[in-house]
Amino acid sequence: MQFRAALGAIAARTPGVVGIAVADLTSGERFTVNEMYAFPQGSAIKIPILVELYRQAEAGSVRLEERVAVRA
Repeated sequence: MQFRAALGAIAARTPGVVGIAVADLTSGERFTVNEMYAFPQGSAIKIPILVELYRQAEAGSVRLEERVAVRA
């Protein structure tokens, strides 16, 4: 993973505590920064959900105007 140094540098110069976890799905290689800390997700979890929603809308499998009931 060529981005290790760049991500490490960004984390090092950012004020506060930064956590990073990256996994290469083809090789299984992992890169982490501050993996020993627990970071609450807060609203960040909404980002991948919205990405998938927009992907499905673009593919035509859902309409953004349509209401959908959420089930367990």
